[in-house]
Amino acid sequence: MATRPRVTWPSTRTSRRGSPTAASSSSGRRLFLDLVHLGRLVRQGGVVFLDDFQLPAIAQAASFCVTNLGWALEETSASDGDHHWAVLRTSVGPDTRPFDHHVDF
Repeated sequence: MATRPRVTWPSTRTSRRGSPTAASSSSGRRLFLDLVHLGRLVRQGGVVFLDDFQLPAIAQAASFCVTNLGWALEETSASDGDHHWAVLRTSVGPDTRPFDHHVDF
């Protein structure tokens, strides 16, 4: 019997414009893991677009990446309660944090 993998990657594809896109879940812990993995897939200083940013779990996952991984929150849309998006930029340099680094988010 085959076992399920313990690590799952977001489903990725290439858009018509040639940029990679990833579909993830709005579930907080799945999105959190997807963002961490995307940080390894996207080039340094690359862009990650988040939809449904109005959901607390998504905003919190993004906050972790900004405060702990050196990402930047580039832009957000006006929130209308039903739909809100954000653009994150991954860190432009290598991760040099000590193993016990953590900033509350």
